[in-house]
Amino acid sequence: MAVNPERIKEILSQYKSEWLKPDYEGAKCPRIPATALLGNGDVGAFSVSDYGKAAFSFSKSNFWEYKGPALAIGTLSAEIVDGGKNGFYECQDILSARVITETGALHAESFIASENNYFVMKLRSDADIRIRLKIEAFRSERRPCSSALSGDKISVAKQTVFHGSHTLAAVISADILGSKAENMFCCDGAASMELNLYEGSEVFIIAAVCCGRPAKADPYNRALFMLDKIKTFSNIDTIENEHALHWQEYWSESCIDLDTSDEKIALIQKYYYGAQYLLGSGINENADAPGLYGIWHADDNPPWNSDYHLNYNFISAFYGCASSNRPYQLKPACVAVNDYVERGVKNAADINEWRKFEPYFIDKLIAEGKISEREGIPGTVLYPVGIAPYGTSDMNYWNETMNAAYSAFPIAEYCRSMSDESFRRQIFYPYLKLVLALLDSWLVEENGQYTLYAGYNEGSWAKNPAVELAAYKLCLREAIFAAEENGVDEDLIEKWENYLRKLAPQPTTVILGKKVLALAEEEYEDGAFRPMEEAVPEDGNAIALDCVLPGNIIGYFSPEEDINLLKNTVELFDIRSAWDCINNFPRLFDCAVNAGYNIDSIIDAFARVLSGSLRDNLTVDDEVHGFEKAGAVRAVNDMLVLSNKGIIKLFPNWKKDLDASFENLRTYGAFLVSARYSAKEQKIVSAEMVSLSGGRARVAVEENMKILDSSGNEVQVTVKSPRGRSDVEFYEFESVAGEKYTLI
Repeated sequence: MAVNPERIKEILSQYKSEWLKPDYEGAKCPRIPATALLGNGDVGAFSVSDYGKAAFSFSKSNFWEYKGPALAIGTLSAEIVDGGKNGFYECQDILSARVITETGALHAESFIASENNYFVMKLRSDADIRIRLKIEAFRSERRPCSSALSGDKISVAKQTVFHGSHTLAAVISADILGSKAENMFCCDGAASMELNLYEGSEVFIIAAVCCGRPAKADPYNRALFMLDKIKTFSNIDTIENEHALHWQEYWSESCIDLDTSDEKIALIQKYYYGAQYLLGSGINENADAPGLYGIWHADDNPPWNSDYHLNYNFISAFYGCASSNRPYQLKPACVAVNDYVERGVKNAADINEWRKFEPYFIDKLIAEGKISEREGIPGTVLYPVGIAPYGTSDMNYWNETMNAAYSAFPIAEYCRSMSDESFRRQIFYPYLKLVLALLDSWLVEENGQYTLYAGYNEGSWAKNPAVELAAYKLCLREAIFAAEENGVDEDLIEKWENYLRKLAPQPTTVILGKKVLALAEEEYEDGAFRPMEEAVPEDGNAIALDCVLPGNIIGYFSPEEDINLLKNTVELFDIRSAWDCINNFPRLFDCAVNAGYNIDSIIDAFARVLSGSLRDNLTVDDEVHGFEKAGAVRAVNDMLVLSNKGIIKLFPNWKKDLDASFENLRTYGAFLVSARYSAKEQKIVSAEMVSLSGGRARVAVEENMKILDSSGNEVQVTVKSPRGRSDVEFYEFESVAGEKYTLI
């Protein structure tokens, strides 16, 4: 099934965001602003429009202070200076990725080009008016700002605090097409010009946004060079057409179509497409990865520097990229994690970095010869909690060793969903070997098993913390698979299999008479280990569920004992209203879906959380977090189709009384799946899958199901059951790359 372009247009047209007055507070939000958003994954802009003025503030994915925050660049505005300023209307159209602003006689339509970092604002008017085009750098302490005129072009530049070769400058340069620039002026980081906009005419404002090291890649000259390429209206047409095609292709990559007659489902689908717009606007596979608040920064002081928080927040934004058939969105995360390897190796070889962990344990490992007082632990990596572009970081570990291991998820997800053997061999496997080398020094063999000591969350210290165990088990399984696939490192395979076999199980406890997953086996306090005071935190933080996502240890087709453990844990979180915990949004709903938990409870909670946090611009805000909230699209995808243990399951956890369909959702093994469920017939009425890479396919058996190839021939299958699940059967067969299979 190809995505129906008319249907996706019909769906997306429902989700235009509208403002009838300027949102002054929303534009100042220190997290992701609450106003209309634009972006191409490298340049981000948000509306700061006002009565009589269409205006946007700009940021860029690679404009960061060295060892500091992501920075705002500045604003561009088109303001009426001669004419009425009454009235205000603004619309964010996610279908076309444009923002329409109407105020006074001014009509402005704005977008950021998918390529080359052009911002385009088309102006027209219902009357003859005069417009002032102004760009102004965002000023902050010790960061120099400048401005310049060059012919009919105006420019502003902002520079980071001087740090030698790490010093960066960002530039916004602007020009107009369709009118004459008059009264040009620049001073102290601001530049402006005036122009006449006549009734019925069109004028284009074109801005170029660049960032680079002033001494090597002068961003000012680069921005002017970009503007010199835009000389005619046909050049604008080309940019517009490329932009339209880009977003048309983006929205055609996959589609869900739920029964929105149910108000809760309608709200969830609205969130879903808003999140997909956020991901499409905030991620560019050829740019730096988005930080905690994406690529939209209202000032130079975003919380936590808007960095890459590796112990959950950073990677959770990417949870649903692959299943939405956009695995390329994972690449910037993979690059960000891999780029820190060199620094991570240096950290691990520095005893001073290890001294930041629990002192008694480091002293013990030194005494045992596992850590060198001169060389630390050479040959492995040590990642802090927060990193950022250019190899910078906060250098805080908070007793967590697993930041590198935890961050293997986006790389693993890319390999699984693409079946990319080359990427796994050249990028992922070397990374995994470095990560797992730490275990040789860090694990403690006790009572016939390997015990892991580290924090169960930031600043704690515990025996067998759930999150660390899950992260390393993920890496061990992926490393064993990669080594076996390439026929290398038999000695390492043997060692890793031994670690995996003898590593402590995920910790559990008993609450309300039921066995549930716990934070850790024991916690360390006042110089001694003791039973966990809150084995499952009262605040509802679902850290223990990292064994499901991202750990992939327990899932939909796990043995009954594990599924019951997972269901009990989700039920406990349900009882405690943990759905509302601000750290849980990207993962708890998906974990519940994979547990086979009551779908009505999941939908009710999902909609309730959204009703209090989904803003007008379709972003979710909990007054702390930001970009990661897009990660919950995975939960919606998994309601419709999921892949666990290599087995594809259609509509694994969906409301039986509501229709649903989807097209081109991607599963592990690089299969594109499309299907439609009919509530009236109480069954799946159509389903097909395309094998992109070939290889083994596994599909959970539906009633009377047959599998046909594209010629209508029945495919010969083997019927099997997952280990520990005699209640489940699946068909297994060898798929052919490029072949489409019908499941009837």
